[in-house]
Amino acid sequence: MSRSDHSAASDSLGGVADPNTLTGKVMCGYQGWFTCKDDGADLGWTHWAAKKNQDFAPGNVHVDMWPDMREMGDDERYDTGFDHKDGRIAQVFSSANRKTVIRHFQWMQEYGIDGAFLQRFACAINPGTKLCSFKNS
Repeated sequence: MSRSDHSAASDSLGGVADPNTLTGKVMCGYQGWFTCKDDGADLGWTHWAAKKNQDFAPGNVHVDMWPDMREMGDDERYDTGFDHKDGRIAQVFSSANRKTVIRHFQWMQEYGIDGAFLQRFACAINPGTKLCSFKNS
């Protein structure tokens, strides 16, 4: 089903999920844990690079797939140390960018996803750290 088909189906159903039940809902987990150097979170290349404090470039990769960046605005793109075949610098997104997170949730809504579960990994959160502040924002 295309995004427009899903949007039409969602609109015909009212577009807003009933928050009183999970019955009949399509739910997902959302891992907003991708950060980039210079995104303001000061957490380096978290979840993009194997060594987050080193350049995200060949030899320092933690991801299996590259994100589709075609719909991202210029202010949502972060340059990496990778190049496309045509010579353009490959770019990724940051979950520290509010505009990007809002975009992700809009996409979920457009595709008929009713909600996202909040996840916390307590072993990675120490009060007062940059990571704790980022995950609580």
